[in-house]
Amino acid sequence: MMKLLLVSAIFFTVMHPVSAGANHEGLIYGPCGVETGYIHMTSSEVSVQVQERIDNGDLDSDAVIRNSVDIIVYGTPHDILIAAGVIQEYAVNKFDQVLRYDDPFWSNIVRETSGFTEWETGCYGLTYMTTTTTTTPTYSLTSAESDSYPTEETRILLQERYPLSASNKYHFDIDTAVVFLQQGGALSGLDNVWNIYEES
Repeated sequence: MMKLLLVSAIFFTVMHPVSAGANHEGLIYGPCGVETGYIHMTSSEVSVQVQERIDNGDLDSDAVIRNSVDIIVYGTPHDILIAAGVIQEYAVNKFDQVLRYDDPFWSNIVRETSGFTEWETGCYGLTYMTTTTTTTPTYSLTSAESDSYPTEETRILLQERYPLSASNKYHFDIDTAVVFLQQGGALSGLDNVWNIYEES
């Protein structure tokens, strides 16, 4: 295992130069293989950094959208999201290549019949159950999205993704989350809220 990690690190260093000052801690996992969210900074700390950039003229205030409780839901610069832990900057693909989150590879469709991307396939661990007559994909949140998030199925999937037993998480109403998704909200938005935890 250690040799594999060393070879991967050397290959990545040679093949993918990284800009100075980049911070890469720990191992590089597959898509969704490591917890994301506000895990290195709180949402308040991120908001302060965003406001500093706005005040310095480095960021247009109109590019930042906040919700009713003043949490930024869109427009935070990617480098701040990466530093906060909201974005998993690098992931290893099925070919053991280390790629950045915005690499075009991740948007490639794996199977035309399913429409699943490389990222979705790696993230959700999509497997195909074989029966004597057909091969069908396991139902997942990706499948639910394709079906416009049917209420009952989506509720069950969200309860699995955001269990009540989890500690140090922001627990939100699952039915409200279902409606949020049905009205065009992004699953990443729920993940971000789920990972907001500030001790009082």
